[in-house]
Amino acid sequence: MHPDEPTSPPSDDGLRRKALTGAAMMAARQLVSIFLKLIGVVLITRYLGPERYGSYVAALGVYQFLVAVGSVGINIALLRHEGDLDRSYIGTATTIVVIISAILLILIELAMPSLAWFIGVQGFAELARWLFLALPLQLLILIPMTQIERRLDYKPLTMIEISGQVLYYSIAAPLIISGEGPVALVAAYLLQQIATIIITHLYIGRAPNLNWDTNIARTIISSGITFSLANWIWMGRSLVNPLIIGSQLGAYAVGIVSLVVGILEMLTILKFVAWRLTIAVIARFPDDHDRIRRAITQGMELQIISTGTFLLGFGWLGHWIVPIAFGERWLPALELYPYVAIVYLTTAPFNMMTATMSALGFNKYLAYFHVSYIVSFATAAFILVPIFGIRGYGLGEIAALPTYLLLHALLTRQIGAPNYRIAALWWTAAAIGLFWRELGVWAIVAPFAVLGLPVSWKRLYGYITSVYPGMSQRRSP
Repeated sequence: MHPDEPTSPPSDDGLRRKALTGAAMMAARQLVSIFLKLIGVVLITRYLGPERYGSYVAALGVYQFLVAVGSVGINIALLRHEGDLDRSYIGTATTIVVIISAILLILIELAMPSLAWFIGVQGFAELARWLFLALPLQLLILIPMTQIERRLDYKPLTMIEISGQVLYYSIAAPLIISGEGPVALVAAYLLQQIATIIITHLYIGRAPNLNWDTNIARTIISSGITFSLANWIWMGRSLVNPLIIGSQLGAYAVGIVSLVVGILEMLTILKFVAWRLTIAVIARFPDDHDRIRRAITQGMELQIISTGTFLLGFGWLGHWIVPIAFGERWLPALELYPYVAIVYLTTAPFNMMTATMSALGFNKYLAYFHVSYIVSFATAAFILVPIFGIRGYGLGEIAALPTYLLLHALLTRQIGAPNYRIAALWWTAAAIGLFWRELGVWAIVAPFAVLGLPVSWKRLYGYITSVYPGMSQRRSP
């Protein structure tokens, strides 16, 4: 029998230990990924500069939105499917992806002249046309990757993802250094997707197969469509940079915003680990609301302490890191950094709530939250960017943060409220530390002072002994 479902639910302590140990393993993998990405991004941004890099990321922002639309939640539908995934089920999912990819490629080509005119970034259309060819490949990769993830076996996922990154940067970096420009990034990305789809199918021992079963197709689409609707809306964030920043401030500003966002994505990579792990774990006890609330509370606290550490580290050392690593041309990124970093600091713990809502099927409510956030963000950015320049992007995101109150209300109505006490304490300290330039050097002391409180030490010790139970035994009399 394929080990997709456990024979019996583990205890609270056993589940927490398994979740934390799994998260630690996945985090180690992500550290390797961050190291590779950091080397590649440093080389690429230093040689391309903000303007040419901005042309590429404008195309990439639209592409990422298309990937979210094209997936229609198929990966989540497969991940949540009860029982084994037979060839008929997989074949139908593959056929759905092929059809959707073809439709999207035709539509985006028809819309390309108008889109390129609106964005107004030089070179956008040429780069986008080539980049969008990767769309069907990346969507097809979701199917074998989800089959592997259903086993909660992250070792092959680690090898596949890291090997893909190594290939991408080993192709892109030499081409960029030799003067090929942003088209080198597109070529490397296409080759990475081709290699990844081959490797994943070799690992699972199956070639892609096409099949059609109307009942299966209806089940997949109905299961994934509400999630994908919420995801489509949320991925609208990726359009704010090319559509609003690009159209009002140009490619240079798009490049600066993208570097800040890219740095923050690397620094907060653990939120993706937590999101994937939360869905896999909570789906095992969907009716036990007490355990779910405890899991959310613990996850929020871990997200704050891990994410906040990296965000503060870069915020305090960035004025040395940026000119050395990326070059003097990228220094304006530091002006924007704290305003976007506080948004990532807030998003990380609430990421546990969005994952829980997806795992429990509350995707309609998740869509409500996403609509309110994206509308608030886009509207605020549209108003504030002409007034405050590039800093208006960060202020726009900050203006959208109160919409998380809606997320809280929607989730707690279904399962009750988690305990925010420790998470809120740690968040406040980290937020103060991020704005040390504006508040003064004293703000750097705030995170250390809060971590020095007995309540913080007690909570951290509990998490450490969950992963390393031997520590608790050695301290016992």
